[in-house]
Amino acid sequence: MTRVVQAIQDSLLNFRDSAVAIGIFDGVHVGHQEILRQTAREAHTQGYSSVVLTFDRHAAELLSPDSVPTYINSLDQRADLLHSLSPGLDTVAVARFDNAFASLEPDEFIEKILIAKLSAKHVLIGADFCYGKGRKGNVTSLLEEGAKRGFAVTVVPPVMVEGQRISSTEIRNLISSGLLEEARNLLGHHISIRGSVVKGKQLGRTIGFPTANLSPHQINQQIPRHGVYGGYVHVLGDGRHRAAISIGTNPATDSDDSTKIEAYIMDGFDQNIYGNDVDFEISRFIRPQKWFSDLDTLSEQITADVRSISSLLGY
Repeated sequence: MTRVVQAIQDSLLNFRDSAVAIGIFDGVHVGHQEILRQTAREAHTQGYSSVVLTFDRHAAELLSPDSVPTYINSLDQRADLLHSLSPGLDTVAVARFDNAFASLEPDEFIEKILIAKLSAKHVLIGADFCYGKGRKGNVTSLLEEGAKRGFAVTVVPPVMVEGQRISSTEIRNLISSGLLEEARNLLGHHISIRGSVVKGKQLGRTIGFPTANLSPHQINQQIPRHGVYGGYVHVLGDGRHRAAISIGTNPATDSDDSTKIEAYIMDGFDQNIYGNDVDFEISRFIRPQKWFSDLDTLSEQITADVRSISSLLGY
């Protein structure tokens, strides 16, 4: 069972000799998964523990708040994916990226985090890895320091798909454009949005299609373009259900033009899940957002959407 250690700087846990993969790993895409595979293989071969060192936020949130990328996954989702996509992973160690952490010089990061906290014997990184205050540490300096301090360093080459390097930035662009299949090919898993179910205006209930609503203001994830999607709702700890997922405004019923994220959970689902944490797994684009002149027309369209989704997803 993978353990998750929050704020590794404050941890009193003793790590035995470890193989450590380092990165933000936003999306845990197939390129990240290659680093994880090599880390697990090295740990198994050498008898080390296997550790992923990740961070609770992008460095830009602290250092460049005007240019923070949107996340593909929440931190909790990232930890879940690191566990599920890397069998045998011992620990996800989360570093709190605060002013003190950002101020660590490159040699301090190595000494205080990699050696003192994680007992690193082998460090695995991507080709563009940088570390320490002002990103002054890089692949070359880490290789040099590893040779001096007694830990190996493996630089894992980028994974290419059809001649293109996989990157979290490209995946965000694909998701925002609604190109879910292309994004899923690079991720190696489905796109999902996590949040707590909040009360909406309950207009869907009046036409026979009650919805579970997420508040976009509580979500810092890249969401697809406005439209209707087929997918699933995971009520965390209580199963996975087919759903029609709508992302967009409600021009037929609402003067508020803010984006809304809601799902009609199919197959007779009738539980009260207000306040529950859920994942909206977004699988297939069904149609763009449309304008409806009245609720009867909207109800007819939702009925057609549900029929299409049932056919696409199967039973």
